[in-house]
Parts: sequence; C-alpha cells; structure tokens
Amino acid sequence: MVHISFSRNFKSANGISFNTWLINARLNQSLELLESTNLAVTEVSEKAGFSSEQIYRKHFVQKYGIAPKAWKKMFKSKSTRSVSYTHLRAHETGRN
Repeated sequence: MVHISFSRNFKSANGISFNTWLINARLNQSLELLESTNLAVTEVSEKAGFSSEQIYRKHFVQKYGIAPKAWKKMFKSKSTRSVSYTHLRAHETGRN
C-alpha cells in the first residue's frame, strides 16, 4: 500500500512516474559519462545504475534514437558539447 501511495504522490507532484524519472536520471548520467570519459558502454551502463547493458541500450535508443556507442563516437568527433544537446533536443521534439 505504501508503494502505491508513493507512486501516486510522486506522479502527481512531478507529472511522471518514479520509474520514468529514475530511467531519465540514469540516462542523463550516462550521457555525461559517454561524453566525458573513455569508459566502455558496459561500464557506463553499470555506473549509471542499469541492471544490464541490454536494458540500458534499449532505453537509450528509445529516448535518443541512437545507440550509446554511436552517440559516444558522434560526440567524440565533435568539438563542442552544444552539438550533442542540439541533436538530443531535436530528437525529443521529433525534429530530426
């Protein structure tokens, strides 16, 4: 019963479920790791809190429309962080 109450209150206060919020927080952390470290995708998924690399890749592709490895490669080939966030915003708004 406590879980249901927490979930309901969290969604009411934040407009999204706790699970969605948690996945988004983990994905955001993974972006930082992909862009600022030389960690392998497996290590990034672990450090961001995903239970497996497969689950991480599924959520990443679902949200950003590109695989984590491709994101890392794309980011490393660009010289500024703004390029990655421009791509991210375009995908999230459906303007790719």
